[in-house]
Amino acid sequence: MPREDRRIFFDYEETYKAVYSLCTQKGLPKPPAGHIMRMEPNLENPLELDIFLDNTRTGTLETVKYTKDFVVAALMIMCRTIGIPLPKGASKTLELQQEKVILRVQMLR
Repeated sequence: MPREDRRIFFDYEETYKAVYSLCTQKGLPKPPAGHIMRMEPNLENPLELDIFLDNTRTGTLETVKYTKDFVVAALMIMCRTIGIPLPKGASKTLELQQEKVILRVQMLR
């Protein structure tokens, strides 16, 4: 059976913009102004991510939590915005790599 497996790579700046944009769109609290320093799976809840931000206003390291599904949705919207096609019936998951966030798109035909 043919399969498709794609990976779309985002740096931390692009990921921050995607999450911020979706928070704005949904009327949710936005992450503090800053730069993502690292992202890790939450140890207490494997469905969440801990995003460590260098807050540019206070100069402190802050942690914000989002579900993996929320981050996937944010990255999918960014893909649509910049013209990267995503198959509707495909499975979309998130992978973390050093200073990169990967949107993995898998489709069985």
